[in-house]
Amino acid sequence: MAMKPCKECGKEVSSQAKTCPHCGVEIVKTSKSISTCSGCLIVLLAVAVFGWIGGLLTDCGSKSGNEPNDHAIAEAHKGEKIIGMVLAKDSVNIRTGPGTNYPKDKSGALAYGEKLHLLEHKSIYTDRIEDWLRFRVTEEDVGWSGWVRKDLTMSVAEWNSIQKKRRDKNMAQNIKVLLDNGLLKKFDVELGEYYVEPRLWHRFPFETKRNVAATLGAHRDALDGHGNVRIMDYYSGKKIADYSFMGLNVYD
Repeated sequence: MAMKPCKECGKEVSSQAKTCPHCGVEIVKTSKSISTCSGCLIVLLAVAVFGWIGGLLTDCGSKSGNEPNDHAIAEAHKGEKIIGMVLAKDSVNIRTGPGTNYPKDKSGALAYGEKLHLLEHKSIYTDRIEDWLRFRVTEEDVGWSGWVRKDLTMSVAEWNSIQKKRRDKNMAQNIKVLLDNGLLKKFDVELGEYYVEPRLWHRFPFETKRNVAATLGAHRDALDGHGNVRIMDYYSGKKIADYSFMGLNVYD
């Protein structure tokens, strides 16, 4: 039988006694089951708290990793300002996000030279750095946008340069045809004078003359920015027609 001091009088009392035989005070026993349960409760509370914190961290992580739905994207991008414009280089697939891991947009592919109004530029890192552009094809916001790789687009300046080279090439080919056919004999772009074989010129109907004059006007315009031309008789040096944006005047 174990003995322990009474908390009231300090004398030795049996651990099994309910009251002290010396002073009569009631002895309160400490239950191991209560202590054990208290410990379990503390552990359960700790698990619950840490579980709640862990849940918050998991939620935050999952939310940051998931892509927002289409409605959320539309709302987030509503009323965005256009930051620039580029044009598609060729038939280019539209993606729903910045990367080839995103699916192709259901709207289809872009056409060559299609205008893209830029909304956002983003660089991603895979085995190399890729630049992606978010765009819409309408100047007004209609709630849709797509993504395209930057190197599959060209700037407005690049587009204009390409178109100018094509026009110049076509103009050169057209002038060559007129020279080879003997209609056009010589020309002075600075003066805007184009000398033609008068016998061939006079055989043409008015519509053909107008088409020839328009070709000559476009040629001069491409070279020095002036589309007005005078069509001269190669032999006499007289003006037999002139052409401007107002049309063709013929002097027979």
